[in-house]
Amino acid sequence: MSAGAQPGKSHQWFRRRWIKGLFLLGSLPVLLFFLSNLWLALPPGRRWVAAKISSRTGFEAAVERASWSPWDGIRINGIVIQQPPALRSSVHEPLFTATSIQIWPKWMAWLQKRIEMHSIQLDAPKAVIPIELIAHLSGPPPIVQAPPVVAAAGPSPTAPDQGPPPTIAAVPPTQGPPPTIAAVPPGAVALPPPQPSIENTPLAPAASSSVSVPTSWIHVRHGSLAIVAGSQARTLLEADHFNADLPAAGAPASSLATLESIKGLGHEVIRDLKVPLNWQSPILEIGPISAEASGIPFQLIAKLAFAGNLPIAIDLNLPPKESFKVTVPNQRLVSVDAFRAFGHFRGFLAFPASWQGDFLIEGRGLYTSLPPQADIRFDRGIAVFLLRGGLLTCTDARLIGDDLSLLGNGTVLSDSRAAAVLRIVAPPAYAYGLSERIGRMTGKRITFGTMGTPDRMGSDLYALGNLDGINVQLGQGGDLIDGPTLLALLKAKAAASP
Repeated sequence: MSAGAQPGKSHQWFRRRWIKGLFLLGSLPVLLFFLSNLWLALPPGRRWVAAKISSRTGFEAAVERASWSPWDGIRINGIVIQQPPALRSSVHEPLFTATSIQIWPKWMAWLQKRIEMHSIQLDAPKAVIPIELIAHLSGPPPIVQAPPVVAAAGPSPTAPDQGPPPTIAAVPPTQGPPPTIAAVPPGAVALPPPQPSIENTPLAPAASSSVSVPTSWIHVRHGSLAIVAGSQARTLLEADHFNADLPAAGAPASSLATLESIKGLGHEVIRDLKVPLNWQSPILEIGPISAEASGIPFQLIAKLAFAGNLPIAIDLNLPPKESFKVTVPNQRLVSVDAFRAFGHFRGFLAFPASWQGDFLIEGRGLYTSLPPQADIRFDRGIAVFLLRGGLLTCTDARLIGDDLSLLGNGTVLSDSRAAAVLRIVAPPAYAYGLSERIGRMTGKRITFGTMGTPDRMGSDLYALGNLDGINVQLGQGGDLIDGPTLLALLKAKAAASP
């Protein structure tokens, strides 16, 4: 019997092959793990991850590094999502960046082709959203059947020797016709009382049932948001240092988010905001929040559904206030005997075309101190704003006083085109003085006309334009001046006043 045919040696050979096969089979997952992470670290792997992000967001993306492990989930470093190509020349910062995103998946659900997460953490996420992008997402501007109408207490003023009526030739040709004037009796707008509760909206969660699934979280660390006007390279709204643990799925949970500051047009309006969060699937309730914006107290509550197109409802309320005073920029004092304000917002967060909102502010006994000019007092004031898809309208704005009254309205379309009209009504002496001051500050002529009573004169100021520029006509037959120049001159004059 040959040595190769000996039974003992044959069994040993088979056992060695069997052990080697088991070793290779056991080593294969480890080898695949290291090779996959090596591939993700190389340019082809990074491009593959970026392509997945682009397909989800619809925007060009890039990543610095990606990796994964069964125990630590998926990690993507250096995420950059670019602005749309048409906006990159005016908005130089990316649409979104993040130092890293860490995802802890539920692997068993992924094997069953269900995307479920234990938690997600975003480190230093920053979003820079151009208002032009929001306008684009809201779709084409709606057709406006009628131009804005100014609320006036009497017939339209007629200026002596005013020459031919103003035309559109001085403003961009795409801005549409100028607003017209119509007479509306004072106080004709009837307003409902504020209704801050949203418990009866479709966002109200159904009766809770026993939930055994653990809560899934989205952890945000040092987040920030900026809404910018790309055409002017100007930041409209900033929110900095947002930290939150957001419950997003599973069992009911609560947490507290913090926001260091919110700025509007470079001025800080809110600081050290604390936001309660309450989760009951599928609704995340934000608030109630009680805080102050530029010294004005407000209350806010919101509900966001993590389903479909992210339906959202927001209610804002400024409680009735008596004898309230606030200092505005340049140390100007504004006080009111009484005021209130409230607003509502509804829609799908992912589709600006669905957004709808209403906001009202009204008060009485408004007093402004503007040295060296004489102090101004208005007996009452009101402003009503409506948002319907891509159309934002101020349907009625008025400040009524013995020496000066301001009445107006305006409309802004989703493509940023805007039209507005402001009627100034004042006694002849005040009107002449105002005309002289505007002439000295701007070098432009504003025209006033007589009204139905000899102790009042009026002037209608028309504004037409878009984000690239606003032109203001200083009364019928008056001069034309661009809006930014007018505001800069008025601001400089106010700053130079003692």
